[in-house]
Formats: sequence, C-alpha cells, structure tokens
Amino acid sequence: MAMLRNAPLLRQFLVVAQEGSLTAAAQRLALTQPALSKSIARLEAELGTPLFERLPRGVSLTVYGKALLPHAQRIDAECRLADRELQSLGKGLTGRLRVGAGVLFALRWAPASTG
Repeated sequence: MAMLRNAPLLRQFLVVAQEGSLTAAAQRLALTQPALSKSIARLEAELGTPLFERLPRGVSLTVYGKALLPHAQRIDAECRLADRELQSLGKGLTGRLRVGAGVLFALRWAPASTG
C-alpha cells in the first residue's frame, strides 16, 4: 500500500483510534458512519489485517492497529508539515536567504581555528 496515497484513510484510522467509536469518529470527520466503516474496511483490506476489534460499544485497536498507530501519526504529521511548508512557499512567506561576508568580517566575527 502506498501510504501517502492513502493518507486520508490513515487520518480516518487515527480519528477512529482516538475516539474509540466509529459513530463519534464519523461525526468528528463529518462523514456518515457507513462511509467511515467502508473506509476502514478498505484500509484493512489493503493492509491484509484487521486494525480494530469491533466491540458492543465502540472499537479497540488490534495488535496490528497498535503497531500501525505510531507510523500513521508520523505520516499524518509529516503530511501536515509538508502542506504548511508548500502553502508558505506559495505565499512567499518562506524561502532561502543567503548572506555573504568578506574576509574582514570573517577575521572579526568567525572563531579562530585551534587545529
């Protein structure tokens, strides 16, 4: 499975894990519960393993879901960081600034080498 291609499924996985309930997670994600269930089933099918144990009241992570959780959190954080960085670049808020200095500056401000 290409994790970045399926980042939305991983985000949904994270919300279900946080909420412990498909219904609560669906409300938080502004989805219907059947649509969210279908997304989780798709993720489980692509990974070839169950991520949640369905309980009478909610869900709990399986051993596979627990193993995926920290990876999904890092992937989600990196995707959000990349989004912010690209938006900042597009708005001209970030970039690279190069500062040049001559020999006199280096002699006065750069530490002397002791090697």
